[in-house]
Amino acid sequence: MAERTKSAASLGHLARGKVLAMSAKSGSARPRRSVVGTLLGLLVKVVLTAISVAIPLLGAWFATSLAVYLDGPLWLAITAGGLLALALPLLWELWSDARRRRKKTRGDRVLGTFDRLVLRTLTLNLLFLAVILFAYPRQGFAAISTRGDWMLGDSHSATAEAVRGALFDVAGGLEWLYDSATSNPYAKYADTGDGTRPTPTPEPQTEPTPLPGASSDAGHRLGASGHSWPLDPTIHPAVAAMPDSAKVSVEAVGRYLRAQVPDPYLRVKALHDFVAEWLAYDAPALASGDLPSQRAADVFAARTAVCAGYAQLLVALGEVTGDHVVYVTGHSRASGEDLDGVGHAWNAVELDGAWYLIDPTWDAGFVSGDTFTPQYRSDYLFTPPAIFARDHFPDDAAWQLLAKPLSRGEFLRQPALSPSFFSRGLRLVSPARSQVDVAGALDLVIDNPRGAWLLAVAVDKGSAAKIKCAGPLNDPRTSLHCGFPADGRYQVEILVGDAQYGTFRSVGYVEANSGD
Repeated sequence: MAERTKSAASLGHLARGKVLAMSAKSGSARPRRSVVGTLLGLLVKVVLTAISVAIPLLGAWFATSLAVYLDGPLWLAITAGGLLALALPLLWELWSDARRRRKKTRGDRVLGTFDRLVLRTLTLNLLFLAVILFAYPRQGFAAISTRGDWMLGDSHSATAEAVRGALFDVAGGLEWLYDSATSNPYAKYADTGDGTRPTPTPEPQTEPTPLPGASSDAGHRLGASGHSWPLDPTIHPAVAAMPDSAKVSVEAVGRYLRAQVPDPYLRVKALHDFVAEWLAYDAPALASGDLPSQRAADVFAARTAVCAGYAQLLVALGEVTGDHVVYVTGHSRASGEDLDGVGHAWNAVELDGAWYLIDPTWDAGFVSGDTFTPQYRSDYLFTPPAIFARDHFPDDAAWQLLAKPLSRGEFLRQPALSPSFFSRGLRLVSPARSQVDVAGALDLVIDNPRGAWLLAVAVDKGSAAKIKCAGPLNDPRTSLHCGFPADGRYQVEILVGDAQYGTFRSVGYVEANSGD
């Protein structure tokens, strides 16, 4: 009987042990995930993996484009991209494993090896991207907008063009970088105005076509006025003969010109001519960064101004004469400046229901260092919008006066050519872009139907040394060969003159990065 009781107790303990074991096993088992949970987890993993691939590619693209744009070491940018995308995340993982072994850490990790590598890659590359975007916001945008397709070379196949378009679309989405690092000091003089919004006048072409060389009046027609661009590059007679008694105030000048010039187009020319002649560019103030007031009355009295003062005075004169002149701000590109341009101000005027663009500052003369040299011209008076857009980019795209406004990237990619280039019937055949890579030399090919005298001069952007390239030449298709003495970054200016030997004026430039 005792043995039977002992046997029963043993069986009871064994049963309880099995129940406890089963209970413990059941408690330690992970609950089964639902199908929805599994799919969501997979989706998150796919998204994080895609981002961990995209971010390193974005960083590498940004860094390599910047290296190409600044003529820096491309191999270094590529190496850095490889380290950040592959080597460093793997080394971080190996270091973490070694550390766990040294500390004898037990237990399973929450994330698998692949997931950890994805997050490490994402962390490193986000950090790198943030640093390089912060360090080079403006130059970086210019780099990806102008040289972001460097890896495609000269290929123009359908696939290459599709990739090129996609790359520049991405670059356009990063324009906020440029905006965040750029301020226009002349924007503060822009009044809120009456909410005027221009309506572009339809143009028969999307690219500026060189004016025919057959006759002197074959230029761009200004509506039904009978006038055409470019207008006569001489000071209007009413301005040249203006008595001192009419120059005592802005109001006096405006009343005099309103009475003397009934034709609205010629009256606006007279206003433009007066501003260009009356003011001297305040180059010392610009160089020092200490600008005096640029309000119309102040610059009229001082007879010195920077671009804001020129444009403000034109607006004020238009108010007296009854001509609708507005103040426009943006960026411009001129010889000696970087491709991304500098802050600038100019004007637009409405005549007979159509809008026209004017830059009295650039028609007044030129600046070298802190010295201003007066030299009147009429190139930037009623300039066709597609030509004006070669070296002026307004903050408000509506003031491009183009049916299809250029993006900032499109503006930066086109060679910086002045209206004088087109008014002489010239057409740049090659290069087609504002910056190109060359192996020791650049050939500028220009259609020159009127036989203008052309020459090229290169400026080393590192040392500022000038190199005379080729010319003067006046062939119908002129080829200007520019050889570079060493690897580096060069700005190559195109200059034009009326005679083989005489005065030549810069009418545009491109950049060339010379190297193997």
